[in-house]
Amino acid sequence: MNILHMTDCDSGGVPAVVAQLTSSLGGGVIFLGDTKAESVHEDSVVATLGYNRSINPAKVLLAIYRASKVVRRLSPDVLHAHSSFGGFIGAVCSVILRVPFVYSPHASPSMMPGASLRQKVFNVLERFTLSVAKVTLACSDDEKACLAAFVPDRRIWVIPNGVAAHLQDMVPVTQWDVLFVGRICAQKRPDLFAEIARSVKDRQSSISFAWVGPGQQVSDSNVIWLGEKSEDDVLKELGRSKVYLSVSDYEGLSLATLKAACLGCYLMLRDTPGNRAPVKMGAAGELFQSVEEVAKRIVEIVNQEGTWSVDSRCSRAAQSKDLFSVEKMILDTRAAYSSACKIQW
Repeated sequence: MNILHMTDCDSGGVPAVVAQLTSSLGGGVIFLGDTKAESVHEDSVVATLGYNRSINPAKVLLAIYRASKVVRRLSPDVLHAHSSFGGFIGAVCSVILRVPFVYSPHASPSMMPGASLRQKVFNVLERFTLSVAKVTLACSDDEKACLAAFVPDRRIWVIPNGVAAHLQDMVPVTQWDVLFVGRICAQKRPDLFAEIARSVKDRQSSISFAWVGPGQQVSDSNVIWLGEKSEDDVLKELGRSKVYLSVSDYEGLSLATLKAACLGCYLMLRDTPGNRAPVKMGAAGELFQSVEEVAKRIVEIVNQEGTWSVDSRCSRAAQSKDLFSVEKMILDTRAAYSSACKIQW
C-alpha cells in the first residue's frame, strides 16, 4: 500500500510518529513548512512546500495548490495528514483528487484552552473538513470526544501513539525525584511546574526537580533546567527519575510521557485534554488539578519504601508497554488505512 503523509510539524512528537509509520509501512512525507524533522529519514521526504501556518487566504490557497500537485503526481493509496493545518490542507486535496484520507490531529484545536485567533480559525476549518471530507479519524480518546459529532463512529479509530519498551535502560540509581521532558513553552506551563516545585520544597527541601528540553529557561532555582538532550540521553534521564510530572494545558498523547511510563516512572499528570490520557488508559500514576494536591502527593510518593526498586519499576513498565507499543500502533494504523480504502466516494 502506497501511503503519503502530510504535516506542518517539523519537530517534536508528530514527526517522530510519522517516522515510526514510514519505517514500518513505507511511504513518503510532505512537509508543508520549509524544513524537515531530523527524526524522519531524508529518503522519505518527497516535498517541503514553504507554508508557515498562515491564515492568509492567498497563502492557504497556494499551499493547497502546491500540495495537490504533489499528491496528484504521487497518486497514493492513502493520504495520512497529521496536525490540524496538515489535516485541513490534506482534506481539501483528498476531496479534489478523491484519495482515501486519514487524519490524526495530535491535539485538535478543539482541545486547546485560550486558543489564539489562528487556532480558532483552524478549529472552524477542522470541523468543516470533518463534515465534508470522507475522513477516517485516527486519534486519541480525548480527541474522539471532541470530534465524534463530525465523524461517523465507524470511521473513528482510537490509536495511541507507540513507543519502544525500554526496560533495559532502567538503573537502580535515582538522579531526579521529579522530571519532565518537553519544550519550554506556554503550552507546557513551566511556570506551573516551578510553582509546584516551590510548594514541594516547602514541605521537603531535598526533593529534586528537573526539566529536559529546548527553550528559554525560567528564572527559578527550584528546578534544574537541563536543556535539550539527545534521545539516548533523554531515556537515561527518565530511567534515573522517580516521578514524571506533566502540567501541560493540553497534549496530543505525548511520546515523552509514554516513554516515562514504559521506563517505570510514576506519572503525575494534570487533568487536562490529552495530557490525562495515559493514566486513563491504564498507565501507573494519577491525575491532579491543584498545586496543593499534587505537592502533597509528590512528597508521599517519593518517600514510599520499596517503590523505586528495579523490580517495582519493571512492574509499572510492564503495565504500559503493551498499551503503548509501536507494534500495536502500527497494527491499528494499518487497519485504519484498510478501512479508509473501503469508503466509497
